[in-house]
Amino acid sequence: IRSRADTLNLPNTLIADNSARNGGGVYIGRGSANLDTTSFNQATGNGGGVYIADGITDTVALGFVSFNQANGNGAGLWLGGTGTLALSEVDFDSNDADGYGGGVFSSSSGTMLIEDSAFSDNYAGSNGGGIRWNTSSSSNSLTISGSSFDDNTAGTYGGAIATNTGGTFTLTGTTFTDNTAQYGGAVSLYGVDTVY
Repeated sequence: IRSRADTLNLPNTLIADNSARNGGGVYIGRGSANLDTTSFNQATGNGGGVYIADGITDTVALGFVSFNQANGNGAGLWLGGTGTLALSEVDFDSNDADGYGGGVFSSSSGTMLIEDSAFSDNYAGSNGGGIRWNTSSSSNSLTISGSSFDDNTAGTYGGAIATNTGGTFTLTGTTFTDNTAQYGGAVSLYGVDTVY
């Protein structure tokens, strides 16, 4: 599915066994989206499950994002551009990226909010088994609250989360259990201006 609509609304819909260069399951060019289950999709590039290009300013409801693969980055979700992306009550489970960000890869220069979500059994061949936050803007921010990171794995840095960015990283009420990497089994912080 490729969408540049103001709103993409697909509740109670399974998006599975699809493939593309970017956005194996869904490619969102702009607008907001409500997706239920995105599983078993493949990207030869980035964003095995969902690829968000730019211009997101609303909540993207994803539900379950699981068993997606990317030869590049962001097996579950790849995020670029600017704006604000809010994820609430999303399960990222068993997504596999050869590069960065098994669950989520963000190169966005905007704001990402993640609350009450679960990252489990995701894998990145390089950094950020659960999340790789990778931007150059000092004005961007990543806030994670009330979430859990369990059994995520990265080949090098940050079994659960790896950062390589300026900006502000805020973490509250979140648990990390049995995550694995060569450096920073739970979290690897690099380049962050402010940590809360």
